[in-house]
Amino acid sequence: MKLPALLFLLCMTVIITVGLVGLMYYLQGSAPLPKGTRTLAYMFTVNDTVGVDVGTDMLRLGAVKPGDSSWRTVTISDAISQAVVSNQTVKAVRVTSRGQGSEWLSIQPSVVELPGNVLVNLTVPTNAKYGTYRGELVVIPVSTS
Repeated sequence: MKLPALLFLLCMTVIITVGLVGLMYYLQGSAPLPKGTRTLAYMFTVNDTVGVDVGTDMLRLGAVKPGDSSWRTVTISDAISQAVVSNQTVKAVRVTSRGQGSEWLSIQPSVVELPGNVLVNLTVPTNAKYGTYRGELVVIPVSTS
């Protein structure tokens, strides 16, 4: 086989492999959540001003300057324990985040018995781009009875 044909095959193999890996990561982010899982939308804005947003339709972390932080306490009531998972009542949940800026959120504790509180802390990096970021907290049942 000639060198140009080998280079073409090698390039096509790399392109297909990268495409398949990208598709895998894309589909992984849209995978179905476990039964009984609940989500809570969040939003924050990165800009040169500081702002507080007290809306109750979602977790609003307000306006934050690059390099600054914001936090909220989220109460997870035992109303979620009424979510039936295989005819069992939820006793504890794991809380994670996904979406834009989710890597800047820390959630403590990540597993909480119901009812309970978690602290959601947002730390915006100094090199963050200005804009509005949206995502969701994901509340996953981990303990049932």
